[in-house]
Formats: sequence, C-alpha cells, structure tokens
Amino acid sequence: MRKEIILCLFLALVLTSCLYIGRESVPEKLYSASSMNAAGMEKFAHREMTRCGFRLLFIPVKVPQPLDMVDALIYQNHAEGVTNLDVEFSELNFLLFQVPRVRVSADLVRKK
Repeated sequence: MRKEIILCLFLALVLTSCLYIGRESVPEKLYSASSMNAAGMEKFAHREMTRCGFRLLFIPVKVPQPLDMVDALIYQNHAEGVTNLDVEFSELNFLLFQVPRVRVSADLVRKK
C-alpha cells in the first residue's frame, strides 16, 4: 500500500510539473501588417533574446516568461512594439534538474 501511495505522488508531481509554463497571452504591442499601416508604423530591426531557467526535481525554481522578454526587447530598443513574433521553448534534462530555455525573436516597430 505504501509503494502505491509513493508512486501516485510521484506521478502527480511529474504530471503537474509539465504545466510550469502558464498560459501566455498575446503581447499588447503586437502589430500585424494592416495595423502597422493604419498606425503609420515601420519595421526597423530584428532582435532575438534568450533566457534560461532552472527546475529541480520537476519543481520550477525560475522559469523565463516570454511576455516579460518581449517587453524587455521593446524597452531596450526604444521601440513602439513588435511584429513577426516567434517564441521557442526547449529544455535540457539531467537526472535531478532541468534547464528550460526560451528564445524570443521579433521585428521591432517604430513610428515613421
């Protein structure tokens, strides 16, 4: 009986740890081609940002958030927003810990 309880707890931990990246919403300053034309915007640069996190025994200690990374790209480059946003998730697994990696690439937008 004790082994079954330990197995159930372990499975519950593994299944819930797969949900460590919360549901992300669309960034507020994400422009499409038609909205860029309507607002008088233009693309001026393509930038990428990569951040890594850490999970110990499937428990998230620090996980990079894509929306925070998009906001950082906009702020660091003095842009109005982004277009052609691409978010890539990957993870490096070791025995007791994992290293999640998030890469965000986007074209930056500014007023003409």
